Amino acid sequence: MNASIKAFLSERAVAVELMARGFIVYEPLIDVYGCDLLIDKNSNFLKIQVKSSYKNDGKYTFNCHYGKYADKSYTEDMVDFFILHIVQHEYFYIIPSNVILSTSGHVHISLQENNKYNLYRNAWNLLEE
Repeated sequence: MNASIKAFLSERAVAVELMARGFIVYEPLIDVYGCDLLIDKNSNFLKIQVKSSYKNDGKYTFNCHYGKYADKSYTEDMVDFFILHIVQHEYFYIIPSNVILSTSGHVHISLQENNKYNLYRNAWNLLEE
C-alpha cells in the first residue's frame, strides 16, 4: 500500500476512534506545525501526531520524525501524544511525546507480549488524565 494512503487511512482511523470516545477532533488545513489532529474533551486540548507502520524484520517500525526527508525531530511543544497505528491489525499505541522523544525517534513494536510499548496499546485513557 502506498505510504501516503496508509498515512491518510491511519489519521482517519484515529479520528473516528477519538470521536467515538467523546473527543472533538480538529484537523489542520496543512501539517506545518507538527500535529495531525487537535483534540478537545472538556476544554482540555491536546496535539496529536499519527504515525503508521511498516513491517521490518518481524517488527513494526515507526519513524517519528518530520520534514521532507523525515529527518527532523519533534519537540514537546509541537506534540503532546503520538498515536502509532498498525494498520494490518487495527492496533493503536497512545504514547506521550516525552517517551518517543527520549528515543532515537524510531520506534520498533513487536506483537509479542514482552514488548515495552504494550502498556500503551489502546491506552486511550492517557488522553483523559
